[in-house]
Amino acid sequence: MLYLIIPGLPESMRCVILDYADRNLPFFAEYMDIRDFHYKTKNAWEPKGGEDRYDPHSKFVLNVTNDQVTAGCRIIHDVAGLAIRELLQEQGLPVGQVPPGSTEISRFGVSPNVLQDRGSTIANVKSIALALETYFSLFKVTTSYAVLISTLETMLIKFGVQIERLPHTAVTYHGEAVFHTVRIRARQAQPQLVAEAQEA
Repeated sequence: MLYLIIPGLPESMRCVILDYADRNLPFFAEYMDIRDFHYKTKNAWEPKGGEDRYDPHSKFVLNVTNDQVTAGCRIIHDVAGLAIRELLQEQGLPVGQVPPGSTEISRFGVSPNVLQDRGSTIANVKSIALALETYFSLFKVTTSYAVLISTLETMLIKFGVQIERLPHTAVTYHGEAVFHTVRIRARQAQPQLVAEAQEA
């Protein structure tokens, strides 16, 4: 587990990166509870819930507030394929838009307790955006991909995340929610965002 020290975050907030090997830690279970709330319970996008085949090949970027996970996402590494390619293939679109060796950001979620307050929700999304940018800088990631819900795409762009839809964009709907396939480009590391990674 790595702690990211990111200047500008409230004292109560910190960001951590977990490997799949850290799945026995409480932080991992808390993130999975948030994920299941959004993808299984609230929206029924993933009826089974729990882990899937991409998790063993993922890193987990989490926002921790007062020692509890309040938001998070995962970064899938292209070991057993990427979910975004499956969606492109299903819609008859070129899968080569996502080159071999790419990473994919997915399963973004904010704690249901945080969602009750818009200000806290925005703060958590911003924190994850900063953590992702720091992750890209630390691990030399220049480009990643995602299937993003439109509301989150808009928020991340407002926080300076460089997002563009793929030339041949897949669009999928879950109820009223609209998702697009996007490319996320890492920005040049800003001095105030350079983090120290501390191994716990």
